[in-house]
Amino acid sequence: MKKITLFVITLCIVTNTYAQFIGAGEYRLRNNFTTNGTVYLSHDGSKAIRATSTDSDATKFTLVSTGVADEYNIVIHTNDGILRANSTSEIPVVAYSGSPSTSNPNVWSVVDTGSTGSSGETIYNILTPLTSSARYLVYNNNTDAIGYSGSNFTRTQWILERLSPPLSTNDLEKSSVFISNPIHDKMTIKGLKGKVNQIEIFNVLGELMISRSNINSLSINIETNSLSSGLYLVKFYGETFSFTKKIIKR
Repeated sequence: MKKITLFVITLCIVTNTYAQFIGAGEYRLRNNFTTNGTVYLSHDGSKAIRATSTDSDATKFTLVSTGVADEYNIVIHTNDGILRANSTSEIPVVAYSGSPSTSNPNVWSVVDTGSTGSSGETIYNILTPLTSSARYLVYNNNTDAIGYSGSNFTRTQWILERLSPPLSTNDLEKSSVFISNPIHDKMTIKGLKGKVNQIEIFNVLGELMISRSNINSLSINIETNSLSSGLYLVKFYGETFSFTKKIIKR
C-alpha cells in the first residue's frame, strides 16, 4: 500500500511539474478562460490567434532569454518570428533574427498570479515589463483574437504547459556533452549532436550571465571574459530535454 501511495504522489508531482514555468524553454500556453471552450495561444504566421487544440505545431512557443533575468522573447515554432505587443486588437508576429530582441514591446515576463487551476496548475500573467505601462497578453472573447490589456483578469491568465521534461532527467543527452573545465577566457562545448538549441550560464545566485540560442552545430566556443572566478551552472535546452552541468572559472 505504501508503494502504491508513493507512486500516486510521485505521479501527481510529475504531472503538475509539466504545467509550470521554469524559465527559458518550449511551452504551450493555455488560457484560464474556458467559457468559449479551450483557448490555446497559436499563430498564423502574421499574428497571434486562438487554437482549440494542440494538433498544430503553431501552438508551440519557445521563451528565449534576452540576457536579462525574467525577460524573454516569445519565439514561434519556426524560429523566424516573435510576438510583439504593439496592437490592442492583435499581437503581430515580427521578424526574429535569432538574436534576442530588447525592443520594449518584444520583451515579456512571466508572473505568478498566486492562483491555481482546477488540476493544481500554476496560473501566470504574460506581460511586457519595459513598456510605459504593462501590456498583458489577453484572449478577447468578443472578437476571438489575441491582443493585450492593461490589467489582470481571467482572460489575461495563462497556464504554461512545458514541452520538455524536468532538468537532469535525460542522462543520455547529458553524458554526451563535454565542457572544458575549468575554463579561463573561453568555454568549449562538444558533443551537442545538433539537438541543443539554447545554452544559458548562471552564477551561484541564479543570475543569468550568458545566453546563446539557435545553436545548430555539434560544438561551440563561448567567450567567458566577462565572468569572474568561481562556480557556474550551464543549462542546456533541447526539443525534448534539458539538463545542467557545473563549471569552474579560473
